[in-house]
Amino acid sequence: MAAHLPSLSTPFVTSPKLAPNNKAGFKPWSTTLVRCEPRAEGCGRSAAQRRPSRYQPSTWNYDFIQSITSATS
Repeated sequence: MAAHLPSLSTPFVTSPKLAPNNKAGFKPWSTTLVRCEPRAEGCGRSAAQRRPSRYQPSTWNYDFIQSITSATS
């Protein structure tokens, strides 16, 4: 059986498709470090998102709330 597999006994086989690239500026291994991080996207609701059909806007005016908080601080 070993006589039928002489090509598998060699550790490396040269293929024309895997020949090294001799183009100018070609680097086979990159030395650039890449850090993968999750994108920082807020999970809060924005004005562009849809609201439920039973959504009721606040009865408080934003300016009124700001005047109360600025008066107490």
